[in-house]
Amino acid sequence: MRIVVLGGGTAGHAFARRARFFDKQVELCILDKDGLDQYSPCSLPYFIEGRTNAVDVYADYDRDNITYYRGYTPMKREGNTLVCSHPHKEPIELSYDVLVIALGSIPKRLREEYYYLKSYADAQRIKQLSSDVAILGGGYIGVELSLSFDFSVSLYEKESHILGSYLDGDMATLVQEYLVSQGVRVVCNFTDAPIEKNVICCIGFEPNIAPLKQLDISPITTDFFASQENIYIIGDCSQNKNMLTGNKEYAFLGGLAKKQGELLAQNLFSSTPTPYQGFIVNSITKVGELLFGTVGLTARSAKQAGMRVFSARFSGLDKYARLGGRKLVVKLLFLSDGRIIGAQIVGYADVSGRLNLLSYCMRMKHTVHQLALLDTCYNPDSADITDPVVGAALLGVKKLSVINR
Repeated sequence: MRIVVLGGGTAGHAFARRARFFDKQVELCILDKDGLDQYSPCSLPYFIEGRTNAVDVYADYDRDNITYYRGYTPMKREGNTLVCSHPHKEPIELSYDVLVIALGSIPKRLREEYYYLKSYADAQRIKQLSSDVAILGGGYIGVELSLSFDFSVSLYEKESHILGSYLDGDMATLVQEYLVSQGVRVVCNFTDAPIEKNVICCIGFEPNIAPLKQLDISPITTDFFASQENIYIIGDCSQNKNMLTGNKEYAFLGGLAKKQGELLAQNLFSSTPTPYQGFIVNSITKVGELLFGTVGLTARSAKQAGMRVFSARFSGLDKYARLGGRKLVVKLLFLSDGRIIGAQIVGYADVSGRLNLLSYCMRMKHTVHQLALLDTCYNPDSADITDPVVGAALLGVKKLSVINR
């Protein structure tokens, strides 16, 4: 059997490696139009900052007897055969038994003269900048880039606060204040074109589904299945069910792309397939010394889904203050019955572990009442006696006791 994977990014490589784990004989082929080994796009802002070098950007993946067609682009599909072109080589025809589409996402573009960050080549061009920079868009990438240069940086955001897709206004303000303290000029409610010569556009991504049209493949999927037999779509270019709203959405998350690739391989080759239930947004980043992230819904996205949402915010420490405890601010979002539907954390200690705990709570439909009873460890030099997540849950229980009285 031959499996052809379109796209050499996170989802495509995760699928191919996991498929090889289950089956040592299946023929695996990856077509990658960029002609590069798989690397982590999420690491590119840190490469620009100088915290990693060119070698560190590329992930160390074993080839696992996978055939790479570097620089090839599928132009059309004839039955179970792809006709692929190359800028410097003759076209080839490649037949398949199973086709996995993992074409990823592409940056939203405004002007050709702007810089965009998606590929290693993009990062190399941005790294060469030597004068004042304007960053258009206050999402994760824009914020990560804002401290990557040794010269003046202005961060422009069209909404009333940065990080609007990830954090509520009160939590985003904590990040914005930190950026300003580090010398970044932050301008919100901005609608005009930046006046700086060097503009890096970071206004988001969109699924790379245009190639599907010429291959006569519908982008609509159900549990990775496309409308045609033996064709699957995974990663940034696939729509998936949000477990908290029930809506189908695009979610541009590296962890989710990896999970989808591995799960599809498992379900194709394992005797015990696992149904795909959907996703819960879970993301984190770091800028300077500050960590922040989100899991589940924000207050805005919950309202858009028709939910009446309540919140509780707790500011605490990760351990005893006199032993170097660092600040953590935790915000929980929950419904009138206490079910947790979102959380945001900003601080200087362990954010990822707490976000992952809360992701599990949401997947299991736990409430703030249950979370408040969590048995937590304590040691003055390791963990505070009241974990900030539990502190937020206790405040949530108190709020609901008043509301539901």
